[in-house]
Amino acid sequence: MEIIGFPDDSSALMEFVLAKSAASGVSPPLRVVSRSVSGGPAHPRITMVNMSDPHWCGSGGCTLFILVPGEDGLTEIGRITLVHAPVVALDTQTEGMPDILVRVRSDYYPGDGRKFVALPFGGQAYASNPTMPPARLLLEPADGEIAISEGDVEIAFGR
Repeated sequence: MEIIGFPDDSSALMEFVLAKSAASGVSPPLRVVSRSVSGGPAHPRITMVNMSDPHWCGSGGCTLFILVPGEDGLTEIGRITLVHAPVVALDTQTEGMPDILVRVRSDYYPGDGRKFVALPFGGQAYASNPTMPPARLLLEPADGEIAISEGDVEIAFGR
């Protein structure tokens, strides 16, 4: 498995992806896109992993995992489906963690153009579905740190 990007702990990330794939009964992806970014006061660092692989994607988008360092490697605090790049750790926070911006398929929300939503941290985990509350459609650009870029996904998966 090849990691495209800059996770803080590549070995722990590989262990997580291999374990998650085995638990789901699918072969591990050939590539993942991942980056560790600032996690705010609750967790100083978070690692985001885009699983743009046929086993982890559907017509609505792909799966994004949000991970934090734990005693036994990386611990999952978010599994968000229906995700398209870019993925951004926003400057806004909920429960001491950055809100996460993802792009979703444009037909999930009314109006023309690309659709971006912010997903809050709920104290234990991130909201999992960007098409339902508490996810909120962003009507204006938002500031933050890009974790998964469209370019990295295109390089990794030819999309």
